[in-house]
Amino acid sequence: MSAGNNEVYWITARNGQIPPNAIELGVERSGQYIYAARANYENGLHIGHVSLNSGGMSLGYGGRHVVLQEYEVLCGNASKIMWLEPRKNPGNSGIVPPSNILEAGFEADGKKLYIAKAVHNGNVQIVGKCGGHLSNGIEYGYEGQSHSRDKYFCLVYA
Repeated sequence: MSAGNNEVYWITARNGQIPPNAIELGVERSGQYIYAARANYENGLHIGHVSLNSGGMSLGYGGRHVVLQEYEVLCGNASKIMWLEPRKNPGNSGIVPPSNILEAGFEADGKKLYIAKAVHNGNVQIVGKCGGHLSNGIEYGYEGQSHSRDKYFCLVYA
């Protein structure tokens, strides 16, 4: 995460646990809240989501839905962040990151990853990752599959 804002921070958790002060960022079909999570995977720090009693953090990676048991959850003061529709990069369909974007992870090659949210099948607000290099928009894992959407929002500092 970018330095300079200690009102949002990451807390380590495992096996579907949600720490106190976790920031609710989405809602599953069941009504369970979804929280941003990140974990080390394949030499990067990847972004996904977790919900209470989910068994772990879900993320989309390499066309697969991956579930990890150890992860960090975004916590803190929710009034310090907000969703913003990103400006698309015409060169590769990725995004041009706004100056106030919340940096949350990176690929194995060092490319930055950010927290994103999209609507899945009309009623699920799902959290995943986006970046200037990801041409498919947001990428996330849900219901056993990896998904992408080109209409999404990025998490930024308010």
